[in-house]
Amino acid sequence: MKVFLKEISKRKINFIKTIFVFLIFSSIGLLESIYGPTVLDLQLSIGASLQRLSGMVSIKSSCYIIGSFLASFISERTDQQPIIFGVTLLEALLIASVPFSRNIASLALTMALIGLTTGCLDLCMNNFLIGFWGKHGSLLILVADLMYSMGGCFAPLIAEPFLSHSLQLNFSETLNKQTEETENLLIAWPYTIISIYTFLAAFIFGLIYCFHNKTKTKPFKEETLVECRQLPKKKATFKSQVVQTQKWAQPVCAHGAKDIGNYNLSAPSECAELHS
Repeated sequence: MKVFLKEISKRKINFIKTIFVFLIFSSIGLLESIYGPTVLDLQLSIGASLQRLSGMVSIKSSCYIIGSFLASFISERTDQQPIIFGVTLLEALLIASVPFSRNIASLALTMALIGLTTGCLDLCMNNFLIGFWGKHGSLLILVADLMYSMGGCFAPLIAEPFLSHSLQLNFSETLNKQTEETENLLIAWPYTIISIYTFLAAFIFGLIYCFHNKTKTKPFKEETLVECRQLPKKKATFKSQVVQTQKWAQPVCAHGAKDIGNYNLSAPSECAELHS
């Protein structure tokens, strides 16, 4: 832990970037958990059945897998920071557009794009943490998962003040009452709040990157090779001396005598006769 704290003190800009990556992780948690509390209000807004809206979760999860698979083709030597910045901005726009979908097709398309961006972003940010911090990246990934969980916990709290409290709407009621309920919905506000939060985290991250872009993410394998090259040469010299000593060593005599080179160590008279 002391070594890691020293690394943070030496690389303060990298640590600030890492903090905003944690905030982006929390925004993903917010996005993943906001759909459940708001699904009934989305049903009123779009006018689709609950069965169709529940299928949006499967679409988003499937596209998440596809996004992660596509992101795996990004080279390890590629700087992940511009990708994180651009994809997060796109995700912020997609989050804001969810409550403005007026049919099931547009909502499905938006959810599919959100799944793609989230999958790509998740993998790129993990590579970012490992590339920036090397062997300490595993600890930071655990912190990132904690931030993701915290975002999931706060999402229902953000949505609750804006939810419609007349969720027991009977769809056999008149069309006028249903239209009145739809116009009074505040479902756009929780998505807008999460979108602004995501946008600010991405914007500040990109702003820091623009002024401090000398430090780029490097693959962990390359860092390991550098550490191996910096090993002291005395170890190799010591090994070579051991090998040379083993080459000069002779088998031990049956009576306890040793011949090393041209010298006979502690050889009894019996062994001396044998060697003569």
